[in-house]
Amino acid sequence: MILTKSILYLEVRKGLIKATELKSGRTTTKISKALTHPRSLMGDFFGVTKCIESIVKELSPKKFLSGPTTIIIHLLENGDGGFTNVETRAFKEAALSAGGQRIKFPNKPIVLNKDELLSGNFSCLDNI
Repeated sequence: MILTKSILYLEVRKGLIKATELKSGRTTTKISKALTHPRSLMGDFFGVTKCIESIVKELSPKKFLSGPTTIIIHLLENGDGGFTNVETRAFKEAALSAGGQRIKFPNKPIVLNKDELLSGNFSCLDNI
């Protein structure tokens, strides 16, 4: 029996997360006050965790035998100096708490296409 693996792509911007389950193509957009801090993208760790949890519940396959969920978190709006390792670590911990087993952070300022995401043909942020 083959396990169903879910790959979620999260486009994170100020105030919202747009998520796509890459294999099925299903999408959802969640508005979150936890992403409205004036000096950083994440303002409330627990709020972001709840938002990601609701995305995982909504978009992941609901099968008895499901494999590890990969969550690709694309941080698209950054401040003047980019993202600190503390900010990216907070997003990683939120995704792990929400049920992700593999977490990746693309290092590209533009939205990636489905082929790039499924093939893993993108560079990732370092030290995460």
